[in-house]
Amino acid sequence: TFYQLPELSTFERWRDQASPGFIYAVKANRFITHMKKLKDPKRPVERFLDRARVLADRLGPVLFQLPPRWPVNAERLDAFTDILPGGLQYVFEFRDSSWYDKRIYGILSRKRMSMCLHDMKGSGSPRISVGPVCYVRFHGTTGLYGGKYATSALRKWAGFIKKALAEGRDVYAYFNNDAEANAPRDALRLIKEVAG
Repeated sequence: TFYQLPELSTFERWRDQASPGFIYAVKANRFITHMKKLKDPKRPVERFLDRARVLADRLGPVLFQLPPRWPVNAERLDAFTDILPGGLQYVFEFRDSSWYDKRIYGILSRKRMSMCLHDMKGSGSPRISVGPVCYVRFHGTTGLYGGKYATSALRKWAGFIKKALAEGRDVYAYFNNDAEANAPRDALRLIKEVAG
């Protein structure tokens, strides 16, 4: 969904093949986030969400991953979030550290939207809860999308996740360190730490 907006039939197929209880997180198309940088968003957002909503009860958080090297623009974020329709969970992933700012946290919190926590080299987020959802992306330990997470690191994240769950937040955690197929193993290890 990030590189190209899938056809409506693709969303229908995803909905129909999902197991009971399976929830999809969808990432907004980069046309909205990287090319337009949240400017003039009404029509592209409508087009994207019209398709994503086909997932019905399978639709979970909608992630807007902002581009690297785009400095904070609180006014643009505020205007963009104003056009987002209610009834969905929205999450924002910042790839420029200037976005980690109290003004941004305030905008998201006030509008019941969340900040993605991630460990991307050079732009990793602070480990704080902003918004109603705890959404974590693990991008790898040895650069982009590689490396295996140490048990101690997963244990710290498990503690953070347990706290978020105790606060009543839904938690979504994704591993993107798939260069050596570590993602599924690390995900299972994190689940074990959270359950333990």
